[in-house]
Amino acid sequence: MNVLVSKSSARLALKTQTTVRLIKSSARTFNVEKSRFTALFQVLRMVEVPACACSCRAIQVYHALKSGFFRTCRWKWRQVPYHHAVPRLSTGALLFGGSLSWGLLGVTAECKIRTKGSTRLLDKNAYKDTEGRKQPRFQKRKFLRLLWPDIWYLVAAVASALAAALINVQIPVLLGNMVQVVAEAAKHSGNYMQEIRGPAMKLIVAYCLQALCTSTYISLLSAVGERTAVRMREALFAALLRQDIAFFDSHHTGELINRLSADVQDFKSAFKLCIAQGLRGITQVLGAGVSMYVLSPKLTVLLILVVPGLVLVGTGVGASLRSLSRQVQEQVAMGTSVADEALGNMRTVRSFAMEDKEFELYCQEIDKSRRLNEKLGLGIGLFQGLSNLALNGIIVGVIYCGGYLLSSGDLKAGQLMSFLVASQTIQRSLASISILFGQAIRGTSAGARVFEYLDLQPSIPLKGGKHIPYHSFYGNVQFKDVTFSYPTRPDQVVLKDFNLSIPAGKVVAVCGPSGGGKSTVASLLERFYDIGQGSITIDGLDIRDLDPSRLRGRTIGFINQEPVLFATSVKENIRYGNPAATDQEMAMTPFSGNEE
Repeated sequence: MNVLVSKSSARLALKTQTTVRLIKSSARTFNVEKSRFTALFQVLRMVEVPACACSCRAIQVYHALKSGFFRTCRWKWRQVPYHHAVPRLSTGALLFGGSLSWGLLGVTAECKIRTKGSTRLLDKNAYKDTEGRKQPRFQKRKFLRLLWPDIWYLVAAVASALAAALINVQIPVLLGNMVQVVAEAAKHSGNYMQEIRGPAMKLIVAYCLQALCTSTYISLLSAVGERTAVRMREALFAALLRQDIAFFDSHHTGELINRLSADVQDFKSAFKLCIAQGLRGITQVLGAGVSMYVLSPKLTVLLILVVPGLVLVGTGVGASLRSLSRQVQEQVAMGTSVADEALGNMRTVRSFAMEDKEFELYCQEIDKSRRLNEKLGLGIGLFQGLSNLALNGIIVGVIYCGGYLLSSGDLKAGQLMSFLVASQTIQRSLASISILFGQAIRGTSAGARVFEYLDLQPSIPLKGGKHIPYHSFYGNVQFKDVTFSYPTRPDQVVLKDFNLSIPAGKVVAVCGPSGGGKSTVASLLERFYDIGQGSITIDGLDIRDLDPSRLRGRTIGFINQEPVLFATSVKENIRYGNPAATDQEMAMTPFSGNEE
């Protein structure tokens, strides 16, 4: 039974206050067929019913939650067996949840929600990923393996960054000492130059050390980031080269190229920024916080009451921005794949005069990308702007309260100056961290997309298996009762109980209509795909037992209808299959294919 229901109507049902009537209606209609219970659960999952979840947990109806109609698992609803649900529904154990919960339960149990406008088919697969696969996750262990060869460079960079941050924490104190000397000199006559020399020299030394540490950690992090990015690209490209042909049938070339280029670049940039500015910012926040507490515990306590709220708000915004960033990257890859297909098949596009259509399709994809990027930029911009507004408000509050403490004698002018500079250091650090927040989201999403393919193992190995000795190789090819469907179209059988015998030394032409399986026969002989049933043998040996690398590289020569030319000389293209070929052998190759 399929039920059509709009999300707005389902939410409207939540608002009803006629609890008693709906409970009675539900009790009468719970003895319906099993399909209606399935529809009910799908409605609940569609609107995610947070009110029902909260109500169930608040009232703690143990009979219903543990063994009755519903079970909760991490705030998500799950169906229990029908024969377990009905007996409990006939009792009063389900009188829970208040009007909000039962408002939806009673109406949807009858499956009589009538809607106007948009509707949505309640399909059990509607809430899965569109490609039926899990979203990739960032894998720290894989990243550490790639980073490990340069770990000591990273340790030195981190140490330099921490040193720069700690020096930066001391600068407000040194500035406060100088201000105190100036304030004392204004009140009392004395040798100002002699008194200011010591604090000034300490401040100059601190600035010089800070500059040295900053240049050191930036240089080291740049080297670590570039080397790690190279290893990531090498590992990803090697993993892609190992995949089956079926993998490339189901993945666009533009998407794979985007992971090799843009995703690795985004991850590298985010990694360097988070290690450099992020680590430095966190250290400065902690160090400056300690200095501020030493200078004035009262002002520090006031700041502590405000800052955790800002952190919680930033954490809440992060989840939505992370999901949106993943959508942006996937849409950019989609636009790249559309352009790659159009430009890579330009002869076909030109033959059918489809230039305008391809341009329109590309514009649609990049327009979707633009809208998502604008939405993401708006979210990050609002987050950063509100963060700066809150931090500037903190500075104003520090000046106001510090002036009061200064007038009461609880704080000196130099201490107020040090506290103000330290609070500004925290402000800049938090602002930097808020900027890095969006970069970290982009970086982890990009890294997850790269690591997704690193451990993929092909079903057909590139190497391993038997070798046919050259002196005993004849070339008898036998297809016996072969049945095959492409992995991307498993329901469409291309070859069924196919038989073909090619004797050694014979030239055989396979003829047939377009789509009849001619190219499929050649692909199966190369073992680009494994067959579902039957066997393919060469000199009596099943090709699944032979070494695929030697089979393709030394046994079978494969030429497409439109040979591909790599971006190099004709000489190198001819020598591609046999790099060790002599010039004389290479010179005869263009003519040897047409000797018959």
